[in-house]
Amino acid sequence: MPTPAPVSRARRDSRAGMGGGATDIGTSGFDRTGRPLLYCPSWDTAQGWDGMGQGTDGADPTRLFYFAYGSNLSLDRMALRCPAARPMWGIRIPGWQLRFERVATMVPVPGAWLCGGIYVLTPACVAMLDRIEGVAEGRYRRHRLRLVPFLHGLVEALTYIKIDARSGPPTPAYLAHLEAGYRDWGFESAALWAATREARPELAAGVRGPVS
Repeated sequence: MPTPAPVSRARRDSRAGMGGGATDIGTSGFDRTGRPLLYCPSWDTAQGWDGMGQGTDGADPTRLFYFAYGSNLSLDRMALRCPAARPMWGIRIPGWQLRFERVATMVPVPGAWLCGGIYVLTPACVAMLDRIEGVAEGRYRRHRLRLVPFLHGLVEALTYIKIDARSGPPTPAYLAHLEAGYRDWGFESAALWAATREARPELAAGVRGPVS
């Protein structure tokens, strides 16, 4: 897969306020573009969660971590929805797989890996995401991912899992947000296109090439 244009990483690092230090995250491994991947072998499968993702030190209650795996991977989309959100790290978590049920969701699948981006949010960002994801209407529910501690004690991140009855393939416009997000974070496209082929075979059968 060709290496994404450097502008994608520059955009992410600039918004995160990290300058050129985005690769100095640890020894968990790197993808083909040189971006760090954090491997997180444990997670919490509780049915609901009322807390917020944050570090173990508890020093900053406004430091809330969010794992985006769907359309909010797009830096442009997330910036419009939550301007205060700071994109930080691209990670992969085991035991979960991307699936489309009209919109993106994540399902437990042994041996699978799910790509996503960690944002730092404010409480106002979380409230906005709750509204956008339709938590009160029963479209998505909050879910806590329990991650291996890293980088000053991060152990938990908030994400959302679809729980409503919507079904069917995603729209091309919705898929475009995920394509942009995979480019922004430098993820390989295999998992995205596997989910796309399952949901919309006519879009994945040569109409458009894989994300690069």
